[in-house]
Parts: sequence; C-alpha cells; structure tokens
Amino acid sequence: MTSRPLPMTAERACPHFNHKAGKSMVDSSDQRDFHRMTVACPIRFRKTDEEDFRTGTANNISAGGVQFSCGESFSPGDTVEVMIEPGVALTPPLHARVEVVRCDESGQQPGDYDVACRIRQILD
Repeated sequence: MTSRPLPMTAERACPHFNHKAGKSMVDSSDQRDFHRMTVACPIRFRKTDEEDFRTGTANNISAGGVQFSCGESFSPGDTVEVMIEPGVALTPPLHARVEVVRCDESGQQPGDYDVACRIRQILD
C-alpha cells in the first residue's frame, strides 16, 4: 500500500504561526528589536571621563543593549564603557561604549541600581 503525502496546509508549513489570530505564537509582546539573553556574570564599567573601573553584575544582553546592576546611579544619556567576560567559551567577551537609557533602584538592596543601556560602539 502506498501512502499519500498529506496536503500542505498553512499550519503544517509554519506550525508556530497562529493563522487564526494572524500572528506568530513565538512573537514577544514587547516591541524590542532584539531578543534578550539572561546572564548573571561580572561586568566592569566606568564613565568615559573616569579612569578606574568598578564592578557590577550583567543581568541581560542583546545585540542592541545590556542591562546591569551596580551600586551607582546613572542619568539617561551618560556614556559608559563596559567589559563583560561571561567565562563560557561559547560566548565571546564584550567591550563596548554604551549610552544609559534608564536607571532605576533595583529594590534588592538600598543603593543598588538596574542600569539599562544601548550599545553605541564595540571596542577592541
């Protein structure tokens, strides 16, 4: 007995697409240009007019930005140099100049801030 191929349907051609709703089921509800990858690794940072690096924790990273926690407040528009070395051979280090987009108290501990930045320039 010869089996016949199933007819091609939109659902079979693209199973992650919700054809009744007209949008992908894997679409995120936010309007970001790039997906974020959650990380938890050390970050070194300094304002561009400073000589010494300080440390914090990188929380997430994408092709367009980085978010980290530290004990320092920044203002939107501040330019910061960041260095992230994930410690995993599959993930290359990041050395970049970023622009602060938002800085909020983290709520974890008094004096801790979550700093969201847009990558402006890759260094090295």
